[in-house]
Amino acid sequence: MRCFIHNEVEAISVCKRCGKAMCANCSAYSGHSGICPECRRNNFIAERNNNYVLINNLKSERRLSVAWAILLSWTLIAIPYNIFKYRSKTKEIAKLEERNYKLTNEINKLNKILVDRGTAQFI
Repeated sequence: MRCFIHNEVEAISVCKRCGKAMCANCSAYSGHSGICPECRRNNFIAERNNNYVLINNLKSERRLSVAWAILLSWTLIAIPYNIFKYRSKTKEIAKLEERNYKLTNEINKLNKILVDRGTAQFI
């Protein structure tokens, strides 16, 4: 039987996967694993394709991790900032409401004085 690659050389083994005859050189190329160079090449192609898929998945996960990290860091900054802002706005609202209450009382007093003096038409 002759090697399927080297037709002039006698085969010493047969590929475990495809059954093609291999010479000593072809067998040595695959580390005498019993797999022909063609099947070994196909294994490398399949492994490379799997690696491309894994690489793309890992890159997607990495982009997602970065996005989550940015979102989380923004949240960690935004929440305390908004709480602080809420509290300061609440204090500002309370001050303005208190001022409006005082202004309303003053307006009512002035209205009463103006009505008592007969100048209510200006109210």
